[in-house]
Amino acid sequence: MRPSRLLTLIIVLLVLPASAWAQDTIYGCVKNNNGQLRIVAAGGMCLPSEHQVEWTLGGGSPPPAPTAAKGPMRVVDQAGTLLGLFQFGVPSYAARQIGDLWVGLPLSPTGFQLTNPLSFMPYYLDYDSATSTCLGDAYMPVDVLRTGVVMEGAPGQLTLSYPGTPEVDRTAIHAYGRFDGSVWKCYGFTPGAWMPLFGKVATVDVSAFQAPFKIVQ
Repeated sequence: MRPSRLLTLIIVLLVLPASAWAQDTIYGCVKNNNGQLRIVAAGGMCLPSEHQVEWTLGGGSPPPAPTAAKGPMRVVDQAGTLLGLFQFGVPSYAARQIGDLWVGLPLSPTGFQLTNPLSFMPYYLDYDSATSTCLGDAYMPVDVLRTGVVMEGAPGQLTLSYPGTPEVDRTAIHAYGRFDGSVWKCYGFTPGAWMPLFGKVATVDVSAFQAPFKIVQ
């Protein structure tokens, strides 16, 4: 059977009335020139421009109704407070809307996946090469989910840093900062094509979320 006729047959099966499903066999006539199908009674005659087809339903019962689609998986804390929508990966994330932006909160089996502040490396528009001093605001690379990092501050305080707005093209970035021992320094840097966009670092306190977290639907 040609693909067009098979598609027509499937559509007809979906719209058949319940009485038709009580029959063991369905009879039809298919137009030779365009494959259009019409249902006829048993023994019904087809036109000269048509040919007859038949098929067995096998059981005489209509197909089951489709089940309702389930919603997305969500991440909640111990108190049931929503963190965001679960995004599987290594690490996994909770996609949370902050203002007009969707941001990825990194997760671990025990709560947030924490980043050591000593290893955090933001980017800058410029720097003083003589003193290794970073100049201007800090930026982070922008990806689809605006992946953030969670770091510990004062005891019990957790802060999410993420690429916010305004944004700049990679050609505006000329340095990155990091700790050199206990001293914060800036070094020259030219982003590659795989880092096309950067957002100004924004922060939000996430200390109120009570670990461990769980995934619900």
